[in-house]
Amino acid sequence: MNSLFLSPVPLNNCKITDGVRIRAKGMLSALERAGQVSMLAFHDDSGAGGDVPLPTKPEKWERLLSPTPSLIRCFRSDEFAKEVNERSRACDLCFCCGLQMMQYASHLPNKIPVVLDNFNVESDILERLADRRTGAKRLYWRLQASKLRRFERWAIQRADRIIAISDADRKRFTDLYPGCAAVTVPPGLELDFYFNYPKTTPIPTRMVFVAALNWHVNIDAALWMSNEVFPKILAEFPDATLDLVGKSPASSVMALDEKPGISVYPNVPDVLSYLARASVVVVPLRYGSGVQTKVIEAMAIGRPVVTTSVGAEGLKVTTGHELLVADDSDSFARVCLDLLSNEGSRRTFSLSAREAARHYTRDRLFSDMQSLITGIIREPIHA
Repeated sequence: MNSLFLSPVPLNNCKITDGVRIRAKGMLSALERAGQVSMLAFHDDSGAGGDVPLPTKPEKWERLLSPTPSLIRCFRSDEFAKEVNERSRACDLCFCCGLQMMQYASHLPNKIPVVLDNFNVESDILERLADRRTGAKRLYWRLQASKLRRFERWAIQRADRIIAISDADRKRFTDLYPGCAAVTVPPGLELDFYFNYPKTTPIPTRMVFVAALNWHVNIDAALWMSNEVFPKILAEFPDATLDLVGKSPASSVMALDEKPGISVYPNVPDVLSYLARASVVVVPLRYGSGVQTKVIEAMAIGRPVVTTSVGAEGLKVTTGHELLVADDSDSFARVCLDLLSNEGSRRTFSLSAREAARHYTRDRLFSDMQSLITGIIREPIHA
């Protein structure tokens, strides 16, 4: 089987905070086991690594007036479309990594089945973002969510299979678009590296949040943790520290470095060392979608994780045994304090978390993808 793999980002220099790249790299490896793969990707922000330059971002007025949602418009390229058309002629399957890649389905021969890895319910994320804004910004994001919902509907009707990252997301897709061919393929990570990471003694006072700190979901999480949760922790545990680690922090996140006990570490070469030195890993997401790879990575390296219902959504874990969940600032602070003050409890959660993380291996991903590809070849919807 020959596949065409469309990615919004190059897969070189894949780092722990690059969730899209991690997901794409796993899917690409799975497809390579099934046959030949031609990958087509945009360059990254530095202009390196991909096949086609990223298009110039549309102006604000165009984002507002265009019927096309910004997420899709920012990846629209005539050069990319031409490459898709040429490379697809020798392919049996097209794999679109992310909703923005589905716009190129119209440049494929009709006979080629299309798989959409729609790892987030993107329109839901924008709606939740709108709910956290006021005035004109709320109206703008609601408009973008409406545009994106319309594009999602077209994309999901066009695709032969839609991959959801969790059963919760798959159910959401089938609720929004009844009859769609959605299947669940949870993340599959190279966890041996985490399981075999050199034994490191955690610092008893340290909490860590690792994320791409330029993404609005993670920006909100960092601000909430720093401004509403962490002060309550400091009030009872004055030696506690909070490290915010990740790529390209927004200015609002960088400003948190001035707060007592908080340190921001941008663009570090090895984020695993920060996870390994943490006594508690926090994933304080208040909105988002899909399975959070950052939770799995922390569990695999053997650190207790405190997250929210959003952060735990879709994970095959037992809350209170392998993962701790709290949704308001008082409860979140209390759970963190309980762990910081109890080494035995931290050790118990660490062992349980590592075992639960074993569900998310590359071998399991490869098995899931093999079943998916076999099903598409036998019964393509748009045959």
